[in-house]
Amino acid sequence: MFLNVILFIPLGFFLLFLYKKYNRLANIVLAGFFISLSIEFVQMFDIGTTDINDLIANTLGTFLGFGIYKSFSKAVPKSWINQTQDDGFQCYYELLFFGIGSLVIMLTVQRYIFNILFAAKF
Repeated sequence: MFLNVILFIPLGFFLLFLYKKYNRLANIVLAGFFISLSIEFVQMFDIGTTDINDLIANTLGTFLGFGIYKSFSKAVPKSWINQTQDDGFQCYYELLFFGIGSLVIMLTVQRYIFNILFAAKF
């Protein structure tokens, strides 16, 4: 469960770091929740196990990433942060493409890599 929290901290951090549209806690937590939900949904029909604790841990990691970004943004000049952030509508498209790309990878490449790494060779 701890690893699930750690793995989703960058999502909460970088959504705020890169996009002005995700400046509210609710936006970040919902994005983390729905991305985690899509991962759990794919795991239900493919490799892996589905667990509500993973969904909670992933959402918590996104929340912690939000908190880390807020602390980080106080230590860094606003002009530097404004240079990295985009405020256009394409941020929604990028998140959608990220989600679709992740699902495609999970349904195709992940299974192949899993078989190479963990298949029993007798």
